[in-house]
Amino acid sequence: MDLTARKGKLSIFWLLLCASSLILAATALAQPAPPAPSPCVNQSPRKLHFDPVRLDPPAQGEDYNFVSKTPLVTVASADKIMYQARELELCDRHYHVPVENIQGCPNEKVDKRQGGSGPPPVGQWVEVHNVYAAEVNRSGECASGHDHELQCCAKPPFVVVGYSAQIADKDTPPGFTDFAEWAGSATKEDPVTGCNTTPGQWHFGLGCQTQLTPLSLERNVGGKPHVARTLQGPNRVSSDLTFVDANSLDAVCRKVRTDLIQTDALAQRICPGVCRWPLNRFTGQWNNISPDGPDHPATGYAVCTCCPLQRPQ
Repeated sequence: MDLTARKGKLSIFWLLLCASSLILAATALAQPAPPAPSPCVNQSPRKLHFDPVRLDPPAQGEDYNFVSKTPLVTVASADKIMYQARELELCDRHYHVPVENIQGCPNEKVDKRQGGSGPPPVGQWVEVHNVYAAEVNRSGECASGHDHELQCCAKPPFVVVGYSAQIADKDTPPGFTDFAEWAGSATKEDPVTGCNTTPGQWHFGLGCQTQLTPLSLERNVGGKPHVARTLQGPNRVSSDLTFVDANSLDAVCRKVRTDLIQTDALAQRICPGVCRWPLNRFTGQWNNISPDGPDHPATGYAVCTCCPLQRPQ
């Protein structure tokens, strides 16, 4: 056996192995570091209006993710709420013109002010935000009034209790039975990045019947009109939008379109996939629809009845 030749071959093998290891190590070192997590907190969906006739597939920010009979926030008084077994106190109160979170009230996004400034006239929709915190700063300017750009909200958790109202000649106080809740951010965002780093739980009254006179708005809400924040993209929208209703849990169920279905057995296989997140509960109800009549079934389509899941409590 030629040991000299074998040693030469082994030396070449080890050299190639070391070179490969160095190349792999250099490649690993050259890989860019993973991006740092975004400091932005997911924000309000901006669309609370439920469209029951929409047949499109579920989409983030277009549908409710959950339903619940039990709210996370309970209003104890004008100045105090209960949240996660903790009593929070009012630390800021202000309003936005036009509204930020759309419910479908007539002309709710129209700004009736002259030049987009000044007090809201009769007919104008405003969105009132009452902000609560575990600890409130009551010194300095925080000793009087509440509209101080959230500077008086000293210690989390922060909770925003909101509703929309139309300016009118008489007061019709809030009397909501349905609410929307979501984990989002506080109402002030960075003007450069457009994001907010302050988490905030939201509890929003649903309805278009509330009215405020200009005098009530000034006395009970006060401050200056705040602008409506910009609509966020899907990657910035809260993913736990919940419809809270003590009586009915099918209020935000809707039909989602798919191809024709031949049998119930196929529907039980197809519809759960059609009712994908966030409307990811198939009720078992489905039917085929033929727009051109029963004599032209080939032109039709099927719809699956889909509902949000019940929110984990």
